[in-house]
Amino acid sequence: MTEEYELQNCTVEISTTVDGVETQIKRKGKLGLFTRSVELSYTDENANVQLRLQGESATIERTGDYTLRLFLENGQTRSGWLGIGGAEGELQVFTRKIAYSIGKNSVLASLQYTLRIGDEPQEMKLRISARVDESK
Repeated sequence: MTEEYELQNCTVEISTTVDGVETQIKRKGKLGLFTRSVELSYTDENANVQLRLQGESATIERTGDYTLRLFLENGQTRSGWLGIGGAEGELQVFTRKIAYSIGKNSVLASLQYTLRIGDEPQEMKLRISARVDESK
């Protein structure tokens, strides 16, 4: 039997570190907290972003001014895709760490991975905190 859950309004805080340079953003989004997984979506400037966490894997999908699809799995190298201006190319992603904690009304996640576009590695660290908004 599968239970249906409604995504709830939330506040998302994201800290992104790219090659040692950190940026932070705060957005409104939608959060689904399940027994063993998380679904999070939010709008970022010119894009919609979806994050799914389950077990030792994560999926990041971004659509908008550019597209990005990453499939992360602890300790594994996987193919991902980057699209700019209608052209799409494959990239490689090595995942060093996927860790997250699901609370009653929140999730805290840490993702660390290396993007390899051609011969250029890009070290990425994401720290994501999302909490269900208390007001209805």
